[in-house]
Amino acid sequence: DNLIMRSSPGTNWWDEVFSPAAVQDYNLNVSGGTENARYNVSANYFDQQGTMKYNYFKRYSIRANSEFKAGRITIGENLTLSRQQSVSNFGNQGEGSPIGNIIKMQPIIPVRDVGEWWAGAKANSLGNGSNPVAQLWKDKDNVFTANQVLGNAYLRLDIADGLYARTSFGIQFDLNNDKRFGFPTPENSEPTNITSLTENFNQSFNYTWTNTLNYVKIF
Repeated sequence: DNLIMRSSPGTNWWDEVFSPAAVQDYNLNVSGGTENARYNVSANYFDQQGTMKYNYFKRYSIRANSEFKAGRITIGENLTLSRQQSVSNFGNQGEGSPIGNIIKMQPIIPVRDVGEWWAGAKANSLGNGSNPVAQLWKDKDNVFTANQVLGNAYLRLDIADGLYARTSFGIQFDLNNDKRFGFPTPENSEPTNITSLTENFNQSFNYTWTNTLNYVKIF
């Protein structure tokens, strides 16, 4: 009875891509000590879901500080272990980005077609925009991971009244990994049939060793 299909009721692409998102931040701290010893250990979990669909930032961290005295010797350390994971599409916001495609995509185009596949600008005069929800979904497993060890240990020797020596050794170790899988885009008006995998790996290590001799005396 209908030679022409009913059109889409209309897609608000801003509402399809953006929505309110929760932030969680949990902290646990334990500390104590005596006249000759003290310690502090803390842990943190931070989870920020992005207002853009499928985007997020998560951080896990543990920090420990302690100091001990025995006669003329004092030793101590501070150590931080952290791991960050994120999926973010807020980089270059050119015309091919999700935000650029929000502007380019016509509201007559639905998010998914009648076959529940991603819909796109296949018809004439609908432009060359890409479905931004499909873009974000295809990037949801492209996780950037950053691991870091940051610490310092020191020893102080009180040689005489007002005279002391101190040695300190600090390190920073970073291990980053980024995997990105690229999907074909058959739903686009300018489709591609390329499947790709890109992996970046970065590792760095820095250390600082400091030795000082101090004499402080008020005459």
